[in-house]
Amino acid sequence: MTCLSSSPGNEGIIYHISWAPGDLEFIAGCTAKQGVFVWDVNKGKIIKRLSNHAPKTTVYCVAWNEIDSKLVMTCGADNYCIVQQVDGWVMQKYKHPGAVYGCAWSPFSKDMLATGCEDKCLRVFYMTSSSTQPIRVFTGHEGKVFHVRWNPLKEGILCSGSDD
Repeated sequence: MTCLSSSPGNEGIIYHISWAPGDLEFIAGCTAKQGVFVWDVNKGKIIKRLSNHAPKTTVYCVAWNEIDSKLVMTCGADNYCIVQQVDGWVMQKYKHPGAVYGCAWSPFSKDMLATGCEDKCLRVFYMTSSSTQPIRVFTGHEGKVFHVRWNPLKEGILCSGSDD
């Protein structure tokens, strides 16, 4: 293995990164200091900043939509999961009762997403719904939910990792 490029530097803690789908040579990253950035691997530099969370908010997770490469989802300490286009246009903001630590797109539907929250719950949202309320809330964890992932082979199966 050979290092092709290194991180942008001076971003503070980088909590999460997500490769762009397909043949795009971009990485989205989220930080404790600067929000969300899009890194061009070939140019070795930041080409875009997404600043739709509250100022100075730690952004914990970023997920590039595998079906629609124009969509990126982020979640953070401001209690929001934000779905936005890579150009920064906000498509939807989902308010949570606490910090949102994890997010993931369904591999079977470009409009379905899941989040993990400080309140110990997982939530599933459907973007084409006219409501910003989740279509499903899963309880059972005894601690903060940090990670959520959909099964890439079987539709509708979701797993989570938490502080319990």
